[in-house]
Amino acid sequence: IAGMVYQDVNNNGVWDPSEPPLPNVTIEVAPGGHMGMSNGTGAYEIAADTATFQVFPIPPQYHVVTTPAQITTFSSYLQIDTLDAFGLYQLPNVTDLVAHLTAPVPPVLGFDRNLFLSVSNTGTVSTGATIELAIDPVLAWVSSTVAPTQITGSTVQWVVPAMAPGSTWPTDVALHTPSSTLLAD
Repeated sequence: IAGMVYQDVNNNGVWDPSEPPLPNVTIEVAPGGHMGMSNGTGAYEIAADTATFQVFPIPPQYHVVTTPAQITTFSSYLQIDTLDAFGLYQLPNVTDLVAHLTAPVPPVLGFDRNLFLSVSNTGTVSTGATIELAIDPVLAWVSSTVAPTQITGSTVQWVVPAMAPGSTWPTDVALHTPSSTLLAD
């Protein structure tokens, strides 16, 4: 089973010549749980046995499917279905930033500890934000790979510039755990 996934820019359910391919969209073939993904040119290909299958895309966040699921029947081996094209429409004006803070190792008394802070634009429009990190007052600020806009007491602030959809703003933060700190279990 093969086909294409495209960005249905005008939301009309028809693949118009000016509409670009859409990569990295999961395609499911049921029954059987067969799955594939569209490549950089929007094309996908999924092997299937003899049976009747329903083929459909699983839309990424903030996208809707504009074309119906396809029914494909293979009555013998070596049959091919290459006509399954799916349109997805990106919902306009969705603002959605996601912040992640990870600490890959636990604190060690008397040493610096790195934290990884990232902000990802998962929405459909460019947008920025102000990010604040409240630090436990027993820890000491050391540095970050992106200079903070402001440090006030135990609060560190960054102004993240406008980011295009799909982009990420990262910074590594170093904090010091004094040797006199009591660590809880």
